[in-house]
Amino acid sequence: MDKRERIERALNFDSPDRAPYVDSFQHAGLIHHFTDKSDSQSWTTPQVIELASKVADMVQGWGLGSSLSTGQRSLDRHGITWETNGWYSNLVARPFKTADEFAVILEKEIKRLRHSMPDYPDTEQKMYLDDDLLMSPVKTFRETFQRYLKDLNGTVLMYPDVSPGFDHVYTLGGWEIFTEMFFDLQEVLIDYMEAMTSLQIQRAHAIADCELSPVVLIACDIAHKQGPLVSPGFMAKEYFPRVKRIVDAYGEHGVKAFYHSEGNLWQMMDDLVATGIVGINPLEPHSSMDVKDVRARYEKLVLWGGVDNSFMLVDGVPEDVRRRVEELKEFGKDGGMLIGSTGQIHPACKLENLLAMINTAHGRKI
Repeated sequence: MDKRERIERALNFDSPDRAPYVDSFQHAGLIHHFTDKSDSQSWTTPQVIELASKVADMVQGWGLGSSLSTGQRSLDRHGITWETNGWYSNLVARPFKTADEFAVILEKEIKRLRHSMPDYPDTEQKMYLDDDLLMSPVKTFRETFQRYLKDLNGTVLMYPDVSPGFDHVYTLGGWEIFTEMFFDLQEVLIDYMEAMTSLQIQRAHAIADCELSPVVLIACDIAHKQGPLVSPGFMAKEYFPRVKRIVDAYGEHGVKAFYHSEGNLWQMMDDLVATGIVGINPLEPHSSMDVKDVRARYEKLVLWGGVDNSFMLVDGVPEDVRRRVEELKEFGKDGGMLIGSTGQIHPACKLENLLAMINTAHGRKI
């Protein structure tokens, strides 16, 4: 059974030969273990793609780029200062101090988004590991995507992560300013989410093709470990209908949508599932989102993740990891389960635990 068939069987609750292994890799030790055996703390795009091609049945586009240099600072188009740190960028300074000042920046960005659709606004800044794929203009997207597929040698590639933009606002503004905006300037937040949603819908109709990939990931954190970041009532009225529009746009082209949010989603799960998503990620046990509990409530929701990357892969031992993966394999023997870490494989994870997870998922040493 090839990787594409294994993924599609799992998505359709049709028994695969084994539950697929799906992850995102930002771990120099693991990358070099499967490539050149060096002890470098950085990696290149070809190296992480080589790793993914060897161990994963499917990967996110996010994370398939080279590692970022540490300590490099740059200004984005909003005047915000970012500093790179290996596999992500930290926001270190904002040019605004109030929600009113931030609203001016967001209103300018809304105009940029409306002008650039279906492409993202131009940027020279490399903020994420997959900017080449994520930010690719529509006219070159298919060529870029096919180049990644060729290098992945059979590993399925998800469409680049999309978002209705809710997370952009609290990330760029910070929680103090976001809270002020939420209560006093909510119309700006809503206008930004509408502009971002419209962009994603236009891009979906321009690039979506189930022959390229069967899956897109809508990634937007909307909860903490105890519950929603903002009121479920606001999310039901303003957020989830926009998620549904993105899901529907990709669905028109035969592409199924997964949803990613860390945290405890239980208060919003009915509204989230009603958007038409086919599956959910990352299923953090410490956020009360264990796979068995979710499956008991939502029988036809495909589950992806389940191997804890906050504690087990960081502080646990290989035997615990193997036991957990065997549980998930049994859970997914009839389909509906994609095994992986709860979010991504990050630098704090122990290499021996990662090897235990991957080898156990495959049922053999890779």
